[in-house]
Amino acid sequence: MYQAAADSLVARLGITYEKVSELQEEANVGIHDLGGSRPPDVHPGRPPKETRDAVARYKEWLKEDKSFEPMPLPQSEAPREILVLNQLGLRHSIEKEQNMGYSKMVPAYMIFAGFQRPFSASPLSQLRRNARAKDTYCNAFQSLPRTQQLMTDSRAMRICTIETIVEDPDGDARGLWLYHFPTTYDCKQEYLDALFPMGTILAIREPTLNAPAQGRCSTIGIDSPSDIILIDRFNDILKDITWSSGMGWKNVGNEHFKAERWLPAAIAYSHGLRADPEAADLRCNRVEAYLRLEWYSGASADARRVQATPGVPAALRDKAVLREAKAEYGRGHYDAAKAQFEEYKLTHPKDVEIADWVARCRKRQAERDTGKYDWAYLFRHAQRDPRLDVAAFKGSIQVQPMTHRGGGRGIAATRDIKVGELLLVSKPFASVFEQDFNTQEVLQHADVRSGIELSREQSALGSKVIHKLYGNPELHNIVFDLFASHEYPDPPLAYPPPVSTDPVFVDALVPALDIDLPRLEAILILNDFSITQLGPQYLPAQQPSKRGSPLGLYPMAAMFNHACLANAVWHTIGDVMIVRAVMQIAAGEEITIPYVGGSQKARHEILTRIMTEECRCELCEDERGEDPEQKQARARLMECIGGEWGRAYDMPVPQLRRWTDELAATFAPSCGWVRRDLGLAYETLGEVLKSKKTPALVKEAGECFMKALECYGFVLLDKKATAVQSAKAAATLPIEIAIIPTTIASTLGSRDSADAKRWLMAALWITNRMLGGGKSLFIQMFEPVLDALKLKKLAEKSL
Repeated sequence: MYQAAADSLVARLGITYEKVSELQEEANVGIHDLGGSRPPDVHPGRPPKETRDAVARYKEWLKEDKSFEPMPLPQSEAPREILVLNQLGLRHSIEKEQNMGYSKMVPAYMIFAGFQRPFSASPLSQLRRNARAKDTYCNAFQSLPRTQQLMTDSRAMRICTIETIVEDPDGDARGLWLYHFPTTYDCKQEYLDALFPMGTILAIREPTLNAPAQGRCSTIGIDSPSDIILIDRFNDILKDITWSSGMGWKNVGNEHFKAERWLPAAIAYSHGLRADPEAADLRCNRVEAYLRLEWYSGASADARRVQATPGVPAALRDKAVLREAKAEYGRGHYDAAKAQFEEYKLTHPKDVEIADWVARCRKRQAERDTGKYDWAYLFRHAQRDPRLDVAAFKGSIQVQPMTHRGGGRGIAATRDIKVGELLLVSKPFASVFEQDFNTQEVLQHADVRSGIELSREQSALGSKVIHKLYGNPELHNIVFDLFASHEYPDPPLAYPPPVSTDPVFVDALVPALDIDLPRLEAILILNDFSITQLGPQYLPAQQPSKRGSPLGLYPMAAMFNHACLANAVWHTIGDVMIVRAVMQIAAGEEITIPYVGGSQKARHEILTRIMTEECRCELCEDERGEDPEQKQARARLMECIGGEWGRAYDMPVPQLRRWTDELAATFAPSCGWVRRDLGLAYETLGEVLKSKKTPALVKEAGECFMKALECYGFVLLDKKATAVQSAKAAATLPIEIAIIPTTIASTLGSRDSADAKRWLMAALWITNRMLGGGKSLFIQMFEPVLDALKLKKLAEKSL
C-alpha cells in the first residue's frame, strides 16, 4: 500500500525517484544553518545525574531559543508532495517495525515537560482567519493571534506525538504536531486513520509556528489539544473558502462504532449533527459513543436533548432514557440514575438488566450514605480488574485554611474521631495501570522544573485527565483548583469547588474548555498518588515480582497534608483509596497522612521534590535533632540491610546481627518512640533467622519480631516468646489498641507458639481498623502467609 501511494505521488509530480531524493536532500538544511541550534538529545532510562544534566542543557537551549526574533522563512521549502512522501515513508517504517513485533528492541522516546507553552483561551468567534503564514516563521514560543483553517493531507502517525501533514486553503503545506489528544496516548497507527482521516478540516486557535529542528520546513506545534477544533463543511468559518486540493469527509460513524473506535464514531456523528441538528437517531448514537468514552456529562446532555425532540419515536425516547440513566450513574448521581432506570422499567418490565442496574444504584447509595462496603468482595474483584465500581464516601472531615501552613489548606475533623474510623473512600479522577499500555514501546517525559525523569505512568496520567475533562467539562475546577506550585496563583481556600448537577453539552468537534497544559503538569507532579494495590500478602522470601507502578489522581485525598508520623493512613484496594484514622483525633484537629514511607533517607529524598516546606511531624523533628554523623552512618547501614529481600537471605547471619546492632547504636536514648529504620532491620533479621528452621534461631527470630513491632510504634503488652496463657489472658490482645502505627505490620510472623491465637486476633484487629472487611478479608489477604505458617485452619476456626 505504501509503494502504491508513493508511486501515485511521484507520477503526479512528473519526476523520477532520483529527482525526489535530490529535492529531499536540498530541503534538509537545519536551523543551525540559519543561526540557531538544535535542542539537546536526551534518552529515557539514563541515570538520574545524566537526566539532570540533560535537563540543564535543555533549559539553556530554551533560553537561547526564546531570544531569537522571528525571521524569514527559507525560500526553498519542500513541495507538499515531498512532505507527504516523507510522511508516508516514515509511517511505513513504523508499521513495518510494529508488524515485526519489535523483535530486536523496544522503542523508547523522551519529551520535555514542565515549562511554559502557549495555549489559547480566546473563543474561535473572536479570532480572525490567519492569512497565509509564509513570510515569517516564529520561535517555539511565539503565537499567531489568529485562527488558521487547515486540511489534513496525509495519513497521520504517532511516535511520541501525533504527526501529520496539513495544508491551508492556499495550498501551503506544513507538518503538524499534536500532543495529548484524547484516546491517542499509546494508540495504534490505524486508529489515527479513523480519528484524522485525510480531508479532516481543522481550525487551530492562535497556532504556534515552530522553527525546524532539522530541514527547512517549519511545523505547527499544538501542546494543548483544546486549541484544535474539528470543522464541518457547513461551518460559517469556511464561507468563501475553496481548497486547492484535499479529500472530502466521509460519515462512517457506525463503522467506527462497530470497530470500537469510539472517538472517531463520535466525531462522525457530530459532523452529521452539524448538518441536521434535529437528527435524534444520530444524537442517540452519539450518546452511546460518549458512554463508551466515559464522557458521561456529554452523554447525559445529548440524551436529554433526544427526549425533548418533538415527535421522537417512543422506542428512541426509551433508548435515550436508558442511556441517560447510565450516564448519570457514571457521573456518580445515583439518585437520578435510579429514578431513570425505574422510569425505563415501567415500559420494559421484562428487561432483567434493569433490575441489576437498580440494585447497583441502591448499593452505591448505601455506600455513599453509610460508609459500609463489601471489602472482601472488592478485594477478590480487584485481583482480576483493579478498576472497581463503588461510590465515594466522605466522613466527618472538611477542608479548611491551615494558618500554621502558611495560609494553605488542609483537612480537619468536624467531630471527635476514634481509632480505625473511616474518613474517606475515593475513586480516582483518572488512573494508569500496567494493562493500559502498549508494552512494545516506552514514552517518558523529563520534567524541566524538577530535573527528573518521569515514569511512563506519570507521562500518561496527564492524557487520562485531559480525556476525562473533554467529556465532563464541569469537572475542570476539581482538577485546576489543586495546588500547582508557587509559580501559579494560590488556589481557592474552599474545596471542593461547586459542580453543577446539570450535564454540559459536549461537541466532539469543539472542546468545551481551555486546558492550561503546563499548569496541569505541575498539578499532577504535586498531587498524584502511587497506587499500591493490596493483594495477597506473602512472606518476604515468597513475594512475587511486581510490574509497573500504577498511578492515580485523587483530588479530595490531595487535600490531606503530609506527616511521616501521621494520625491517618491510606491504602488502596484496586483503584479505590481508603483513608482511616490511626489515632484518636479531636474535633478541629488537622488530619494528616503519610505521602511516602520507607527509610529516613528515602522519605526525605522524595519529600524534597514534592513538598514546598519541611515535614514538621514529631518523627521528623526528632530526626532533625540527631547527630548528623549518626544519621549518615544509619543511612549507610540501611543501604546494606534494607535492600532487596533476596540480598538479606544471602547474607551471613553474624553480619546481619552486627549491622543491626550498629544501626541500633545510631539512635540516642532521647530519640522518639518510632524508629522505622531499626524496625525494618529487626524484621529483616527475624525473617532470615526464621528461614534457618533451627529451634534456637526461630526463638531469636521471635524476639526480633517483638523489637520490630516496638520500633514501628506498637505498644506490646506481652513480650514472652513462649507461654501457656490463662483463659483471661487468651481473650485479650497482646498489643495496646489506643493507636495503630501507620503500617500493617506482619504480626502473623511474630509467634510460632501456644498463644498464636492471640496474635491472630491482634493481626485481625489491626487489619480491620486499617481496612475493614472483617475475618473474610483478613483470611483472603493473608492466606499465603497463613498457609506458610500453618495457621490457616486455626484462623478459620478461632477468629
